[in-house]
This record gives sequence, C-alpha cells and structure tokens, in this order.
Amino acid sequence: EYPEIARRLADSGAKPNLQPVELRRRIGPIANDIIKLSYRRILDTCRARGIPVVAIVFPTPQKSSFDDLPALTKLAAAAGLPLITLEGVYDGYSVPSITLQSGNNRADPHLNGLGHKLVADRLYTLLRADDAKLLKIGFAGLH
Repeated sequence: EYPEIARRLADSGAKPNLQPVELRRRIGPIANDIIKLSYRRILDTCRARGIPVVAIVFPTPQKSSFDDLPALTKLAAAAGLPLITLEGVYDGYSVPSITLQSGNNRADPHLNGLGHKLVADRLYTLLRADDAKLLKIGFAGLH
C-alpha cells in the first residue's frame, strides 16, 4: 500500500521471518527514512483532504530507550509537519508525582491528573501563542 516504504524495506533485506535481532540490524539504517516517509504521507493525506495537521512532540514522563525527541522532532520538521513541542513540560516534577502508581509503589507509565494538567496547560498556552496564528489553529481570538 505504501510503495516507497515497501521498496526501502525490500532493499534492506528485511523479511517477516527474520529473527528480531537480524530484523533490527537490517531496518536500523533505514528507520529514520521510514519515519520521515510516514510523516510525509500523513501530511500529504491530510492536506489532500483539507484537514489541518500539526505534530505535537509529546515526551513520556519516564526516560526509555525509545525516547529521542530531538531526532523525532527533526524528522517531523524535515517532512514538513508544523510542530508544537511539549519538551520540558514535566520539568521540576518527579516521575511518581505525575504518573499513576501501582500497588507496589512503582510508577505506571500513564499520566495521573497532575501530569495531564501540565500537558493541557502547556498545550493551551502554546495554542494561544504565536504558533496558533502560524498554524491557523487555536484559541487566540477567544477571551
């Protein structure tokens, strides 16, 4: 369905029956290209249908090996997606104070009420700011 992605995967030698380690080795060098192509496809599809689109860079409260906000931000920008970044939204708060807690006092990766409030407040502020005018979205005209 996505010829440019299918071609990149075929050229890499990635196949469904490969062991995970070998699959990652083959896809690793083209992963950023696939992400950028995917972002571009989202943008093109939305624009073709008259749907406003904006990428929101949304950090997870806990650091993981999958978090690379600067790299994902660059890929989204390179694909032409308008960006709003929420990087730093949790600054000054401990992970347990903004996430759900399980019975054994370990943090659940999902945000609690405070975590959601921090995200909502930051997003609202950014939508009211100059970015909203640039993106032609938001609440700048409301009082």
